[in-house]
Amino acid sequence: MNKRKVKWGNYFASGCILILFCVVLYNTSDKQLTLERFERAFNSSFFGVVINKDYDRSNHNTPMLYFNTENSTSISSEFWVEIKIGDSISKSKGSYLIYVHRKDSIFTLDNEKIIRKIMKSKGVELDENKIPH
Repeated sequence: MNKRKVKWGNYFASGCILILFCVVLYNTSDKQLTLERFERAFNSSFFGVVINKDYDRSNHNTPMLYFNTENSTSISSEFWVEIKIGDSISKSKGSYLIYVHRKDSIFTLDNEKIIRKIMKSKGVELDENKIPH
């Protein structure tokens, strides 16, 4: 009977170690993905008149914008609801800002604020020196 208790104790300890390993691996991966999201947002560029808005079902239902230039881009869901079909939008490489032209007005959407909000909600802290500015 004591051997059974020891055996189950070993299984339990092994299970706890495996779970801890998975948690550490997930958090490390999450931080890397957040860094990559910052870099993609900073280095991407796009422009055009929005002719369609949809979700990319083959990519986790990512919100997408389709332009009259036959290009498309993924965009955060926070921005997707702000942009309307017919808006002219542009984003330059080396900037987090998206400029939206609608009728007689222009407003900006700031990718950096959204990404920082996502980081905070996930408990991910980044080295400010590694974030492109």
